[in-house]
Amino acid sequence: MALATGSQGRKNAGQALNYSNKLVNVMKSKPKPDGVSQADWDRRKTVMLGRGYWIAGVISGEKEAWVDCDRNLRAAVPLIGKEPSMAGPAYFYLGLSNYKLGKMVGDKAKMLEGAKFSDQAVAIPGPYSQPAYRNSIAIKDDINGRKR
Repeated sequence: MALATGSQGRKNAGQALNYSNKLVNVMKSKPKPDGVSQADWDRRKTVMLGRGYWIAGVISGEKEAWVDCDRNLRAAVPLIGKEPSMAGPAYFYLGLSNYKLGKMVGDKAKMLEGAKFSDQAVAIPGPYSQPAYRNSIAIKDDINGRKR
């Protein structure tokens, strides 16, 4: 987790993506260590899986790899909770990825899901709130055939 988190940033995005994918793969199959209570292990595993999926999802969103972005962030959301520093970007990129995927195949329900995720990002104070607001309006305008 330290390597994935420490490698975040545009210069090291590939490295961070690689480390986050390794983190997820290890944590999905790693057994509970001896001497650690089940409750403590469950909490630690949740934190590590959530962070791994989140990093992979956000980086995939930045790279416009929409399928990977959607898959990873959908896995991350139930694990990361409502932490604004993570939930804001997660919902922002879920909004973008669902809109872009829906737009590619003409799936209005998927595009609307993008608007819904964008609206969720708007409700979380932070740097993603305003861009998510603009995205939500643009998505709804596009769905309704309005030009901006």
